[in-house]
Amino acid sequence: MKGLLVKDFRLIAGQKTFFLAMAAIAAGVSLFSGETLFAVGFLSLVAALFSLSSISYDELDNGNAFLFSLPVSRGAYAAEKYVFGLLLGLAGWILSVLFVLGVNLYRQAELPLEVLMTSFALLPLVLLLPALVIPFDLKFGSERGRIAILGAFGLIFVAGMAGNKIAESMGVDLGELLDGLPVPDLGTLIAAALGGSVLLWLLSMGISMAIVKKKEF
Repeated sequence: MKGLLVKDFRLIAGQKTFFLAMAAIAAGVSLFSGETLFAVGFLSLVAALFSLSSISYDELDNGNAFLFSLPVSRGAYAAEKYVFGLLLGLAGWILSVLFVLGVNLYRQAELPLEVLMTSFALLPLVLLLPALVIPFDLKFGSERGRIAILGAFGLIFVAGMAGNKIAESMGVDLGELLDGLPVPDLGTLIAAALGGSVLLWLLSMGISMAIVKKKEF
């Protein structure tokens, strides 16, 4: 896996202009709008999802066929995309949190603890979004994978709407039901979200490993 990570990080070296542009956009929006935490979510997710770009580059000119002629296992290839996305996402998260803390301390705006708690609430997305989209990219390829992702989210939306309509027809008010549930404190919610995201991340990795092992290149 080390060699695969080196390959993908060298790929990043050729994309530094892209990352600098994204950082400038995040900083500009945060500074001029006053929503400094925008930088945390934006940079973290852009960085984490860059693993999809590395999959696209691997597919160019039948590159996967050459890659798997080397001493690289298919399972390690799939797992590396998750580790690569996680490392990038965490790096983006840490740098953006430091930026936001610095801006807020300079402006004497939100307290550091409030900034950190809100930033930790965004951290599960660094795990969750790549876990949702990487299997589609590996299964269908970059172009068809994007269509499959949109189709899957569309089905989820339709299923949610249908479930709501069914509940209404049965006289069940989902909003009232949710309002009646006990609300845990923020720390418990963040811990539960992180735990659930880790489980989904590991499950998604296992699915992707199975996909790559069965796929013909």
